[in-house]
Amino acid sequence: AILRAASFLAPEPIPIAMFEQCPEEVKALMALWCEENGESPVEKSVADAVALLSRFSLVERGDGSFSIHRMERLVLSWKVLKDRVPRWIEATRAALVSYAPNGTAEDPKTWPVWDVLRPHAETLVELGLSDRRVEPSLTLMGALSALYYGKGLYLLDLHLEEKALAIARSTLPPDSADLAHRLLSYGESLHQLGRNVEAEATFKESLAIREETGPDSLGVAVDLNYLALALGAQGRAQESEALQRRALAIYEAHGDDADKGDVAKSLNNLAGLLEEKGWMDEAENLRTRAVLLAENGLGVDNPKTLICVTNLASLLERKGNTKKAEELFSRALNGFETLGKEHPLFLDALTVYANRLRTKGDLTAAEPLLRRVMEANEKIGRTEQPQFAIDLNNHALLLRQLKRLD
Repeated sequence: AILRAASFLAPEPIPIAMFEQCPEEVKALMALWCEENGESPVEKSVADAVALLSRFSLVERGDGSFSIHRMERLVLSWKVLKDRVPRWIEATRAALVSYAPNGTAEDPKTWPVWDVLRPHAETLVELGLSDRRVEPSLTLMGALSALYYGKGLYLLDLHLEEKALAIARSTLPPDSADLAHRLLSYGESLHQLGRNVEAEATFKESLAIREETGPDSLGVAVDLNYLALALGAQGRAQESEALQRRALAIYEAHGDDADKGDVAKSLNNLAGLLEEKGWMDEAENLRTRAVLLAENGLGVDNPKTLICVTNLASLLERKGNTKKAEELFSRALNGFETLGKEHPLFLDALTVYANRLRTKGDLTAAEPLLRRVMEANEKIGRTEQPQFAIDLNNHALLLRQLKRLD
């Protein structure tokens, strides 16, 4: 049963724990096998089963994992009766979903597990999309999408979100909160790729669903925040500010029931609009509130907190408080580095730091940092987003200043 399930996964290392920690899902796989072959279940540990498969050279064992040869995988899956294929895909997918971390895959803490599961999740999603007999899993698609988003792979995220939204539209009621969530996720992918007119339309559709259940709900506040970002990116600052203030009013009315990260994000987004208008003191007040709220609600080292710290540091530097800004920038950069030297947030923070050096005239120190960011972004596949083009251009301008014209 384990070998049959593996034939519907990617030809990459499969964690043995995915079967060891999901006994009910393994029982379901065994039941499928016994139903097809007229056999009776055998009491055997997953570890013993994998050891037996290895003894017959049907799998190759690794450190806490096993894998099967690509050709073997094709032969095994080809032998399954066609009308049984959907049940095997769904049963194998159930094991993976059960084993996956409980927290959002956007959180770097889940990545040690998700990095191993990712090729298998991608394979199961593709199998489900290519076979109309397979019941689609928005749960798995949403988790994989969150992983792409957290890693800054926005184009991959957008493509998956498009497929998930199409399924949601055909399977969910038009006033479903789940449909509103899928619209919001799709709109955010569009926004990250600079497609803000399309993002605006998508956010408005999500907002209309949320407002049906109550114009002052927390879901409405979340949608208002994202819609405001899409409008602001189009230069419609006045409309954006009005929406941000409405969202913030809803959050404040809900008090402690509101998610601290969402409230901090709203405070920061409104502060950004006020900075553009030159209202620096009010903007500083909002950014300071955002930092304190995030620290108390999420923790001082939470990535969302560090984003708030970076935003406050940038504002203080613009106001001339360079000493305090430097302290906050260093704190944020050190915090982001603990997420990983190729984590999108660390690379973004490193870009900010390099641009600060450049502004101060320290071009020699800034250049290798910007080059490091470019190379890391190319390595992890973050070259499709508009910001990458901006960063390339800034790097080129710096090289020109250094007389490195070629």
